[in-house]
Amino acid sequence: MQKIVERRELTPIAIYSISSHLTYLKLATNNRWNVVFEDRAVYNRNGNALILGSMIWLKDLLNELKLCQNEIYLLENLIKEFEEFYTNPNNPTKLTDYHAHELSKLIARIEGVLVKELNERKLVEVSLSGTLNYHGILINGFSELFSDKKILEKLSDLVKNDLNEAVRALLYNIPTASAIISLRAVEGAIRDLYKALKGENCNKTWRDALYEVERELKSKNLESKKLGRYLDYIREIRNEAGHPDRIFTKKESEYILMHAIYAIEEIYKIIEKIQTHHND
Repeated sequence: MQKIVERRELTPIAIYSISSHLTYLKLATNNRWNVVFEDRAVYNRNGNALILGSMIWLKDLLNELKLCQNEIYLLENLIKEFEEFYTNPNNPTKLTDYHAHELSKLIARIEGVLVKELNERKLVEVSLSGTLNYHGILINGFSELFSDKKILEKLSDLVKNDLNEAVRALLYNIPTASAIISLRAVEGAIRDLYKALKGENCNKTWRDALYEVERELKSKNLESKKLGRYLDYIREIRNEAGHPDRIFTKKESEYILMHAIYAIEEIYKIIEKIQTHHND
């Protein structure tokens, strides 16, 4: 007997969740990330998920919201195919070119159907109130907030993704989520700076990575007082965000997002200096 799924209310948070999964899957597809963990599990002990886990979450979410019903059937079939292939220890854990193509096609189809179906559903309007230029953001995305547009071309995909999600969270009135994602965007930029300085990927914690980066900048005479002030502020906010009872207002989260962007601009300016020096 088929289980009847009760229709879930379509809220800004639900739309944000769908958007987050689709964005993650597009990034994962473009970069051929792992489909499962090294132990072939879909989720790890902390409840985190890689590609297959995100596909399952997306399927369940669309099902609960009664969206993309035909595409859910296709998604279920692709999930079964992924489960059979990637949980097999004889096969790779990374996304193959063939499966990347199939998943990419399905994501594009889901996005197209979503646009049509969401236009036909009654939604809570996004909030354009606040200190930021939300009208400009809706047209140009988070690039509206950057003073140096050239930096945008240098941002890593992960940093772009986090900034995009931080802005969306503010539009949907989820300020605490926006604050936390803004902080994560800075962490991603710090890891990019670590790689530029050390020539290797960073596997350290945020605290250790930041200490190492600051030490390297000082030894190479690349210190920036402006960046130092922004990072001091980010440190303070990260400590606050670590408390489970800390809730950020929209005004606070807008301030955090802008300081995250200021820090990221300075970080990528230093990365450009390092790369220019290496090329010389």
